[in-house]
Amino acid sequence: MSILTRVLVVVVLVMSLLYLGLTAALMSYHTDYKNRWSKEQEAHNKTREDKDAEIKKLTDRRDQLDKDLKERDTTIKTMQQALTDAQGELENYKSQLTQLTTEYTKLSETYNKLQQEMEQQTKRNQKLEQEVADFRQKKEDAQKEYATIEQKYLETEDKLLKTEKSLAQLEQQYLVQAKDYNYAKTLLEQYKKITPIIPTVGPPPKLIEGKILAVSDKPELNLVVISVGKNDGVELGMKFTVYRGDKYVGKVQIEKVDQQFASAFSIKEFQADTIKIGDNITTSPY
Repeated sequence: MSILTRVLVVVVLVMSLLYLGLTAALMSYHTDYKNRWSKEQEAHNKTREDKDAEIKKLTDRRDQLDKDLKERDTTIKTMQQALTDAQGELENYKSQLTQLTTEYTKLSETYNKLQQEMEQQTKRNQKLEQEVADFRQKKEDAQKEYATIEQKYLETEDKLLKTEKSLAQLEQQYLVQAKDYNYAKTLLEQYKKITPIIPTVGPPPKLIEGKILAVSDKPELNLVVISVGKNDGVELGMKFTVYRGDKYVGKVQIEKVDQQFASAFSIKEFQADTIKIGDNITTSPY
């Protein structure tokens, strides 16, 4: 039995005792005891009925309150369980938040690092783009220079062809002159046989000796380079005898003279063998 029910019972008992006392007191003052008792009994019954009704109402109210209280206890327990679960979820969320904060910090550091690397890569890309632009400019300049050199090469090749043509013409002229020279030499030898020998006047020619330093790759040019020049007394038109050991090879005639070197062309009429690098030369008739 709940406290509220007990309080209601006590109140009813107290009121009943008061009612009985009042009834006894009133009955002592009235002569019509029976009638009075009947009225009092009716009043008491009615009061009792009212009190029973009120007690029933209070009891129903108590039962409803107990039911509500149980439901609230159940609700409180449910809410407490939900609160416990919520606290557990909160702790879980806090742990996840801590983990996410750590991961965010790491991601921020990684992002900053990637940002720095991207800036460095951007600078490298800009540098590479500048180098590519410079390379393209150099390539264009090289192409222009190549075109210029190619034009000069073509002009030089044209000049070389003209020079070779002129040299061939000179060789042809030289052959004609050599034939005339040989014819004149033959006549001179015949003339010497039938005339007395007249001693030559003047000093003998200076003896100059050297070596063949280079031979033209084109045999038709018959050009060679010798190791003596103006410093050694070589003059334009001078002739040298070419020999290899004790073997006669041929003759060359100077066509261009520098200080230390000279270029000459071989005289085909007097050539007994192919002139090679390292062959000896001399102004002596050999």
